[in-house]
Amino acid sequence: MCLDIIIIFVIVNSKIIMKSLLKQSPIFRKDQLIENLIESFISSLDIKESSKGLYKKTLNQYLNWIENKRYNLADLSRREILEYKKELLLNKSSLTVSSYLNSVRRFYEWAESNKYYPNIAKGIKSPNRILLIHLPQLHEQII
Repeated sequence: MCLDIIIIFVIVNSKIIMKSLLKQSPIFRKDQLIENLIESFISSLDIKESSKGLYKKTLNQYLNWIENKRYNLADLSRREILEYKKELLLNKSSLTVSSYLNSVRRFYEWAESNKYYPNIAKGIKSPNRILLIHLPQLHEQII
């Protein structure tokens, strides 16, 4: 019960309060806070349930990346978002990377508009898409 009160308190206050609780409270779990923020974000979206599932999947992938890098959630900056984008491009298509980045950008926009966290993803662009055009007539002429 005490944990629920702390989470509600953190969600309605600014980054500074969240940051101090994340670093100082021994009973407070970081993953619980971010999971609650993501759930609040997803429930605020006016989109289909399948799209909400995609947002949840892509944001969880982003959080796993943060955890694997051992980054502190409260200290993330634009630099880490750019690093995330670069690493995604190593093994995912530009369309997939665009989808992942869109989720991250929308999450930070929401977090900033609700005064939870600054929008560190502002201005992060999706990668250029390479369009492959199938020209059967040209192919037949070459053969």
